[in-house]
Amino acid sequence: MVHVGRSAHLVVLESPYRSLMEPLLEYIEQVERERPDDYVTVVLPEFVPARWWQHLLHNQRALLIKGALLFRPTPSSLACRFISQ
Repeated sequence: MVHVGRSAHLVVLESPYRSLMEPLLEYIEQVERERPDDYVTVVLPEFVPARWWQHLLHNQRALLIKGALLFRPTPSSLACRFISQ
């Protein structure tokens, strides 16, 4: 865990077999149980390609994660967009 600022923590989750959704959602549930009054923010990097067809070449995991977090009561997601030129 890395401290960012005074009260924010950056947590990197280990994930066997390149699984992403299950470890992330389990960690969010664990944090919600341990600290119900805190906020959970998930920072999602997104690559925005310059051409429409380049979307096919890039992973769409950020969209899947946003969809999984959409109907949860507490975690918020923050998309950081990287625009290709």
